[in-house]
Amino acid sequence: RVNGLFKALLYDHAATPGHDLSMMASKKPLLTKKGLFTCNKCGLSTSFYYFGRNWPFSKSLISLEDAYIARDPFSSDPTPLILGSHCVSCNAPVCVSPSCSVFYTKRFCVDCVQENWEEFPTEIQQEVLKLKEKDQEVSVTHKGSH
Repeated sequence: RVNGLFKALLYDHAATPGHDLSMMASKKPLLTKKGLFTCNKCGLSTSFYYFGRNWPFSKSLISLEDAYIARDPFSSDPTPLILGSHCVSCNAPVCVSPSCSVFYTKRFCVDCVQENWEEFPTEIQQEVLKLKEKDQEVSVTHKGSH
């Protein structure tokens, strides 16, 4: 059973045998910007440090998808921050915002979700509809405050 609209993107395997947390914490790889990630839906644009599943600066975490990763600016350690990935259907880069993409075994942009609506389980469809309703409420609230 899918628990909500999104599955956890990360799998923490640091507690499994053979993974020494003290060794991982002491190794701090040098982080350099690799490029610019831009969401095809909302236009979010920011630098990313890595694209992939096995992040060089966080050996204890593995992503379920190839993702654009930035360093969390609010953390003193090199904590990964998932920016987004590519839609599995149209290959567009999309951020992880619920108004831009859905993760259901793979990442889908909201346009491809709409185009393939019948392919998604009812539970996912209901979650997407709830998010749309919330977006419309926020939009109406913002229009009324101007």
